[in-house]
Amino acid sequence: MDRNVIRSFFRKLSSFQVIAIFWVAVYAINIGQDYLFSYIRNSSFYWSEALLFNFYWLFFIPLLHVLINVFEKLKQKKLKSLQLGGTFLMLSTILSFCHVIFFSAVIAILSNIFFQPPHPFRQTLLASISNDSIVTILIYVCFSFYLIWKSNSVNEDDVVVKKYKTMLSVKKGNKFVLIDVQDIVYIESNRPYTSIYTDKGMHLMNQSLGKIEEVIDPFQFLRIHKSTIVNKNAVKEIISRQNGDYDLILENMKELRMSRHYRKNWESLIMPSA
Repeated sequence: MDRNVIRSFFRKLSSFQVIAIFWVAVYAINIGQDYLFSYIRNSSFYWSEALLFNFYWLFFIPLLHVLINVFEKLKQKKLKSLQLGGTFLMLSTILSFCHVIFFSAVIAILSNIFFQPPHPFRQTLLASISNDSIVTILIYVCFSFYLIWKSNSVNEDDVVVKKYKTMLSVKKGNKFVLIDVQDIVYIESNRPYTSIYTDKGMHLMNQSLGKIEEVIDPFQFLRIHKSTIVNKNAVKEIISRQNGDYDLILENMKELRMSRHYRKNWESLIMPSA
């Protein structure tokens, strides 16, 4: 299978789906390990018990998802890394004990229904604490610090000020000329070229709209449609279509449509001023 196809597949997955796939794989590997161990020792292997007791690993799926949700909420409070670390150390310990208790309870319930003799709750709890509690706490703690590290990395990247182009090279007849980015009113995809409109006229550029979007200031030039970027300083008024879409009127009275699919880009234009 092509690497790009695999990479594209995993990029489309949510964090919950990635966690689920990982721990289902761990679950399957542990069952296989138990089978191999029984085979080497020439001892009996019971699929029902292997499936039941390795269910412990699947509990990481919902509980790590809880950890991610808690992290997202705490991140909005803008706590310092040290505060986040202390909070998650405590939370990791709590989740670890919840993990062991929930697992023991499920084993006790299922074994009472399907097994004779059943596995008592207390016996399973003590076995889980002695065998798995340290590993469980370490997994939650490591995952917590991974979330904090990842968040800090993103924040550091945001601090880096990107230098955007102040001049663009556009086609004019059989030659290329430079235009000031500040003179641009709007940009429109017009394949195989991109049309750049200023108050003085229209120019062609042999780059895609997406490529141009990468080199101009996104705080000033807003992608309002799959085929249009507008200079927000040239906007005169906005008219609602009452269906989530809006029409944008420029200072030169040019009318452009704003798509709801790009709302996150242009929403600031319709937000009331503080």
